[in-house]
Amino acid sequence: AVREVLLCAGSIESPKLLMLSGVGAPAEFAKPGIAVRVALPGVGKNLQDHLLGAGAVYEASQPLPLSNYQHGEGMQYLRTDATLSGPDLLLMLVTVPFASFTLPAPPANAYTILPCIMQPQSRGTISLRSADAADAPIINPNYFDVPLDATTLQRGFDIARAIGAGNALGEWRSREVYPGLRWSDSAGRNEFTRQAANTFFHPVGTCALGKDQNSVVDPQLRVHGLLGLRVVDASVIPRIPSGATHAAVIAMAERAADLILGIRPLEAVELPHDA
Repeated sequence: AVREVLLCAGSIESPKLLMLSGVGAPAEFAKPGIAVRVALPGVGKNLQDHLLGAGAVYEASQPLPLSNYQHGEGMQYLRTDATLSGPDLLLMLVTVPFASFTLPAPPANAYTILPCIMQPQSRGTISLRSADAADAPIINPNYFDVPLDATTLQRGFDIARAIGAGNALGEWRSREVYPGLRWSDSAGRNEFTRQAANTFFHPVGTCALGKDQNSVVDPQLRVHGLLGLRVVDASVIPRIPSGATHAAVIAMAERAADLILGIRPLEAVELPHDA
């Protein structure tokens, strides 16, 4: 590279490409037979994702109208614990039957209240399947490794079911399809929670920014131990935000553009008095 390389392949593929190049945890390179170029144990670790609980499904008593909002009719961010600094749960009301593929298909004329974990405590990994770049990596989201995540999602289902059974939806509700009787005892709730768990497709953190031994890039997004390589995508976010990741990634990319161009942050620039 004349100046530098920007790796922008996302939270799944960026760590994969680094590991294929010998950048990562040395212990993981023995099986695929890759020579270690830079030892960075954090590559592919710290995988985080908002966890989607699909879902509290209700068969409608009348035909559902066409949506003006891509089926997302309502959203509510809330705290399950008043001491939290931000929301740890999102509820989404969608005008489609949104159930996990691990459950039998719900009726076609149905709506869903989906609880989503916004501050997951569990951490997953991305690892190599082989040294062949055409092979997909191994994705281990490690959902519910920290029991609090399952507890939070179950609280979300409790709230979703309370809303779903309320008078405001009475004229639309025919019956509760899911979780239904599966929610009648502790064993059933635990099993349904695991069956309903799905990705929200918000993976971050696998090339985390920081200065400790588990970080992959520095505050300028440069890969530790290498010259001329930056990572610029969601993988550098060390901790997942409580909202959707799209805006956070755009903000990070705008900041990265300034870093690459050598532009200082606005707060560090002396502006004229009449600006």
